[in-house]
Amino acid sequence: MILFFERTNSTFLFLDLECCGIIDEKADAVANSVGIATGIVNSIRSIGYGNVGIPNDLMVKYDIRQNDITDPRSLISASSKGGDIDGDNENINTGSNDNSDLERRQAVQNAVRDMSIVAGKYLQHARKHQAHVPKEGKSAMLPAVSALRYLERLESTNYDVMEEKIRDVENMKSLDGRLWRLGQMMYLGRAWLTGVF
Repeated sequence: MILFFERTNSTFLFLDLECCGIIDEKADAVANSVGIATGIVNSIRSIGYGNVGIPNDLMVKYDIRQNDITDPRSLISASSKGGDIDGDNENINTGSNDNSDLERRQAVQNAVRDMSIVAGKYLQHARKHQAHVPKEGKSAMLPAVSALRYLERLESTNYDVMEEKIRDVENMKSLDGRLWRLGQMMYLGRAWLTGVF
């Protein structure tokens, strides 16, 4: 997965830097980290819409079937039943099918958590070394802002990509979606003006 995003997303960021007139190994290292992280975050985002963005090794580790993701209705309905995914609430009256839905949803959450941790490490590396990117190339690193915000929001939902709070940010008709977009514009503006993401 990391190699794939290094060859795709990171390559585009290298080109962005080059278009800004920056040819520097240290800046490329930051762009590489941002590219890998944004690729992982985009894969996580796609899971909520039925795309298999989880790497095979995590699918095997957590016993996730491809059908659990490509047909996420049971995972979405597991959340709407008010079940407690963490297992803190033992007084849930659900049938065995509901329990298996909750278990599959928890498995997906665990895989997403693992992916988020990896993306977060790459973003931390990029933040730590962002001073190596000259001012002219800071705008090429703006995708890191969106990735950071999404990971924060995802963590607040316990890594549940099926949670309405996560899925609703794409919906401009909802108030939550509009507020998310407004906040996103403010963060991007701040990053663009200050050069710090």
